[in-house]
Amino acid sequence: AAAALIALLLLLSERLRRVVRRAGRKAAGAVLGRTRLSLDFYEDFLAAMESRGTRRKPSQTPLEFASVAVSALPDAASEVMLITECFNVARYGERDPGEGRIRQARDAVKSIKKAKPGGAKEQAGATGQGARIGAEGKLSRR
Repeated sequence: AAAALIALLLLLSERLRRVVRRAGRKAAGAVLGRTRLSLDFYEDFLAAMESRGTRRKPSQTPLEFASVAVSALPDAASEVMLITECFNVARYGERDPGEGRIRQARDAVKSIKKAKPGGAKEQAGATGQGARIGAEGKLSRR
């Protein structure tokens, strides 16, 4: 009787372990699936920058590309950083940045699409006074 009880407990514990594992994967998939859908703003950002002649290299991290994007559009530095930060939280932090933050990132992409090249800051960037983004993700002018 004791052996049968032990076998039953082992069977139930294995079954419970599978159920918990499956539930965890579903929950993670729901969060990551929603986040994955939220990343469309970053694809739009890349397309907007590419249409301006600034393309992200496959070897560049989002933060490295942000530095290049800020050099190309210094007047949109805050928008570039907002988009990059939101993307990094969603993609690498494996958490949803929240609807409000995603909405801000989408608005920032719209702003970049409307930005006109040749602003005063852009002229300064062309003379060697560009922007630099440090390892901590902070923007600094050189």
